[in-house]
Amino acid sequence: MPEIYELAVIGGGPAGYRAVEKAKNHFKTAIFEEKFVGGVCLNEGCVPTKTLLHIARDIASAQALAGYGYAISGEPDTKKINRRKEKVIKILRAGVAESLKGADFFNERAVVKRMSCGRFVVETGERQIEAERLLIATGSSAVLPPVEGLSEAVRAGVAVTAAGALELDIVPRRFVVIGGGVIGTEMASIYSAFGSSVSVVEGAERLIPAMDRELGDYLGKAFAKRKIEVFTSASAEKIVPSEDGYKLIISVSGERKELPFDRLLIAAGRRANTSGIGLESIGVKIERGIVTDEYMRTSVPKVWASGDVNGKMMLAHKAYREADAAVSDMLGKPYKVRYDTVPEAVYTIPEVAEAGMQEADKPGAKVRKIPASYSARYVAESDSRDGFVKLVTVDGVLRGVQLAVPYATEIVATATALIEKGATEAELLKLCFPHPSVSELLLN
Repeated sequence: MPEIYELAVIGGGPAGYRAVEKAKNHFKTAIFEEKFVGGVCLNEGCVPTKTLLHIARDIASAQALAGYGYAISGEPDTKKINRRKEKVIKILRAGVAESLKGADFFNERAVVKRMSCGRFVVETGERQIEAERLLIATGSSAVLPPVEGLSEAVRAGVAVTAAGALELDIVPRRFVVIGGGVIGTEMASIYSAFGSSVSVVEGAERLIPAMDRELGDYLGKAFAKRKIEVFTSASAEKIVPSEDGYKLIISVSGERKELPFDRLLIAAGRRANTSGIGLESIGVKIERGIVTDEYMRTSVPKVWASGDVNGKMMLAHKAYREADAAVSDMLGKPYKVRYDTVPEAVYTIPEVAEAGMQEADKPGAKVRKIPASYSARYVAESDSRDGFVKLVTVDGVLRGVQLAVPYATEIVATATALIEKGATEAELLKLCFPHPSVSELLLN
């Protein structure tokens, strides 16, 4: 007889393990993950990327000391850097595994086979279980764009997705990125600091095109100062061998250009992992991802979906909130996830972040743009004068914040809370933040 569970979670990434943390004291719970707990975020995404970015930022800061008469030279030791990255992953992976205690963890691929007596039959290679409820949290995978010769370059090991780029076996002399979104720009920052000559190819008219226009323009100018070559409104056409490696042929405003490279990163977006897990066997509706309502319910009763797999916003912190919402709904305490205030943080060199409404979202919204030079700490710590904070208000209520300043990815948390609480301009003026701090710019 198959073992019966009250809840089966398929996927051990942020949405999956968070759901187990919340559900295990209420339901007999099983969780299935075919690779490592922590999912893409912990093992080949957010966490290792931020580890390398921390090192890259320190290198960039050390290089800047040359302007004060303290020159530092040397090549990054990729073996030591990789060891540090793997240590961080190992520590955090152990933490996730600890949080799953109290549930049954199966390090196996799971497939939903059918309904039987009102329960969902889930099979792995070794076992079969039945579950009264399902949470699908299978995440997403990198998309390979239709570029001639790309498949051959992948097989040759010279073209990689983000997971491959994080395996820092060498620092390539020439590093080309297809895609100027969050992943592409963060990786460009890393490899540039490590010493690669970096080029970024983006199809939209600016970097990070889903974010505020001025943030993309700001990052483009900052990249130019760091000698990162950026091609916008550009399309990647084909990859061909060259005399000393490979080259990417691109088209920019009708003009053909050749970008030689030793390593190429494919960062052209991600796709929800919905195939091969048996969703069609129980009739789950799928479009860009699994279709869910604001409570994470799918088209099938007692089936929920959270995280990248629902195709809404592919962010780990959004996955946490969706997992919370799904379990709360299972417990009869439904609440809606507010997607309009989910913060976006880009850990590039320099950082940018935003939360809530963009200037273009609401014609007639009041926009106040505060130069970063109004912050004494910014002036003391930065040679740049290009940074800024934008406050977007509607009828006197704070609805959006954009940050192009140091510590943007931390300050955005405060901005998010202020937006969530519906802070007014008058209320902002009554707050007291530490001085000197970059966060003070929110109060101007």
